[in-house]
Amino acid sequence: MAHLSNNATVLRRIVSGGIVLYLAVQVYVGFAQVESFPFTHGPMFANAPPPDRPAKRYRFEGIDASGRELDIVPADFNRMKRSVIRAWIKVLLTASEGRNPVRFCTGLMRAYDTRKSPADWLVELRVVRQLVVSSGSGSDEIVDETTIHECSVAAESLGLPQDQRAFQVLTPLDQAIVIEAEAFTEANAGTGRAAASRWEITQAYDGASAGWAVEWIPNVGVATGDETIGPRLDYRIDFAEAGTYHVWIRMLGRTTSDDSVHAGLDGEAATLGNAGMTDVSGEWHWEGRAPGRDGDPWVTVNVEPAGPHVFNVWMREDGTVIDQILLTTDPRLRPMGVIPANGRER
Repeated sequence: MAHLSNNATVLRRIVSGGIVLYLAVQVYVGFAQVESFPFTHGPMFANAPPPDRPAKRYRFEGIDASGRELDIVPADFNRMKRSVIRAWIKVLLTASEGRNPVRFCTGLMRAYDTRKSPADWLVELRVVRQLVVSSGSGSDEIVDETTIHECSVAAESLGLPQDQRAFQVLTPLDQAIVIEAEAFTEANAGTGRAAASRWEITQAYDGASAGWAVEWIPNVGVATGDETIGPRLDYRIDFAEAGTYHVWIRMLGRTTSDDSVHAGLDGEAATLGNAGMTDVSGEWHWEGRAPGRDGDPWVTVNVEPAGPHVFNVWMREDGTVIDQILLTTDPRLRPMGVIPANGRER
């Protein structure tokens, strides 16, 4: 029996030693990759390419439980030391690009959430891959940009502890319809008390897509309430598919008197019942709801049949600024930041 016990002890030591050796090799390999994956300045991570190829960089954007849009920087991943984070993110990105995005999102979002209050936990995460070449003058030129992951916490697990939350990958943004606000097909005058109001294309607001946005002027306190008498912008869109489309508008509301619009399809508003689509954050924000009304607050339009339709945006309060419009059949998609328009309007 003593002989068998000794053999078992030796076997356990061999197995334990093998595991330790394997882990040591993985750590060594991970840290060996760090030198080819240094942090850049700002919210990006990059690898050092051969001289004849563009550098690959990753930018992380998120939305926390309080609805704030975030550019995530290395210091935000505070669970581990900086050097460990470098190797860890390198391994995650290498393993997850197109193969296991849910595992990637789970690891990265939980690392971000560590030692933060629930109000600061991530509920959305976008990973953008950029190809960058040096201009030779110390600045970089982005030659390609692709969103490789768009993921979120599943709605049914939002109130659960960190280790019990489930994650899901969202529909790629290239399957959504994205329109610049200034690319309207037609601008129509308001009526009644809004007869003197109009939409104006402006470059006055930092952070707008391509520097351009649309503002309702003059800002003199006109409000249309639950009516569609305000100036209307029309966007002719050729819908490839029929169905229910969720409406998102990137907007800027600076005060409670200039922060809302109505939206709809083919002249029929989908936001009536309270205060329209409203945002008073004082910052650019994607809004997809018309809160305070009966029923579902999320704004949708029914496209039937497929083909040409006209999407409408009405002024509700003057002084409101809009930048982009996004329409998607995926109810899980949550847009963040500036999104390249895809020319689906006509």
